[in-house]
Amino acid sequence: MTTPAPSKLWQPPLQGLALAAQKVPQLALFVLMVISLVYLGLGVGVLLLPLVVAAVRKLANRSRRLAHAWSGVRIAEPYRELPPREPGFFGRWRRCRQLLSDPATWRDMLWTIADPVVGTVLALMPAALLVYGLEGLVFPFVWDDLVSAGYDDHYAGLIHVHGETGLRTWLMPFVGMGFIGLGLWAGPKLITAHGRFTRTLLGPHPSAELAARVGHLTRTRGAVVDSQAAELRRIERDLHDGAQARLVAMGMNLDAVEQLLDSNPEAARALLMETRDSSSKALSELRDLVRGIHPPVLSDRGLGDGVRALALDSPLPVDVEVDLPGRLEAPVEQGDCKVPVSS
Repeated sequence: MTTPAPSKLWQPPLQGLALAAQKVPQLALFVLMVISLVYLGLGVGVLLLPLVVAAVRKLANRSRRLAHAWSGVRIAEPYRELPPREPGFFGRWRRCRQLLSDPATWRDMLWTIADPVVGTVLALMPAALLVYGLEGLVFPFVWDDLVSAGYDDHYAGLIHVHGETGLRTWLMPFVGMGFIGLGLWAGPKLITAHGRFTRTLLGPHPSAELAARVGHLTRTRGAVVDSQAAELRRIERDLHDGAQARLVAMGMNLDAVEQLLDSNPEAARALLMETRDSSSKALSELRDLVRGIHPPVLSDRGLGDGVRALALDSPLPVDVEVDLPGRLEAPVEQGDCKVPVSS
């Protein structure tokens, strides 16, 4: 079992304090958002609303980044893409309508008021447990002075009576150490819970996330279709410019050999030798074309060595660095590694 570094143990309470400090501007932005909506019909809100929404989104994006950095919780931005800003008052009015029609704007507004209530508790709990534990370590040594000053309190159910001292008082350090240990143990879990709560409020709506995935699949499918079409055109071009042209030339040479066979055997023999060389080159080009469709190095050794094979064929010096966890799926390797065909 790996023991966390001391610096790691104290990070969650400090992170929680930083997150709690962010709740104040959140509440201020909520108030400004309400004011902007109230005065929207008077024209003042038309000028104020885009600025407030931009500030809220900037703060929300910061919370998304902190959730990922401190909790490992990824939160995608759910905002719709806005068209270019139009000039004039009516352009500002249309901008407000576009912002208010985005469901993410209202989810951000809910976050500005809900997170300071629930998120503050989750964020401050690690630091609160540590402070309460430190109180238990210190109180037995200053308890008499506190009582003399009029202090009357209890600690974890151990002391309830004004001025009580004795064995139960000196149990407080052990209880305090327990609270400190609890704070250090629960700190990372509470910060993670804060990140998940943030994702609940600021993450994409399930329908919007599904629409984004469908859009991504549509774009990916279009890219695959375009890639396959380009590959077919490449094969057709290589066949037309390479092997096909040589086969046509071989046919013409054979016709010439047939005509010269009786009248000029030497010339016919020379054409036959030229035709034999052309057939060898055509066969070599066909083999290169087949290797370009599915390179043998790709099947035998994977994508990394396939890319290195491409680099070896480059006329320019190329350095290749490959860091893959293992073999990729065959369609992925086939789509990413194409060996060029020499003509």
